[in-house]
Amino acid sequence: MLAYSSKPAAAEIVANPDLEATKALLAYWQAKCPAGGLPGRDDIDASEIPRLLPHLVIAEPIDGGADWIYRLVGTAVVNRSGHDTTGKRVRELFAPEVADAYIADYRRGVRNRAPWFARGYFALPDKEHVRFESVGLPILARDGVGVWLLLGVFYFD
Repeated sequence: MLAYSSKPAAAEIVANPDLEATKALLAYWQAKCPAGGLPGRDDIDASEIPRLLPHLVIAEPIDGGADWIYRLVGTAVVNRSGHDTTGKRVRELFAPEVADAYIADYRRGVRNRAPWFARGYFALPDKEHVRFESVGLPILARDGVGVWLLLGVFYFD
């Protein structure tokens, strides 16, 4: 396990995004949504959102949603956190209380099939001062059945 904080309240769910980048990612996702549905993983085209790409994370549920694995972690997220968590499970990265909170947020996005927004501070030693805003956007897995999350993590400088 990385040396993440055990504070589960590192972030809180908020009603609306504040940052323009978060709003831009939400608008992009909304434009990709078919009527009454979710965009697919392959509908997300990196060439259409180059300035947002470094801030993206794609998370896939595993073990029936009891854990999640990070399939893609953008360079801005890696640079700010100091860790590339691509291919890692949430439960191997975070203290149980923090992992439970993140997984609950991820499950909410899948269950509601709707975006959610969070704001807070990194749960990393020596990085607790880094304030961020994130958005969780449900997307269909490549099988067209499962639901993954496209996450955007942006920073207040």
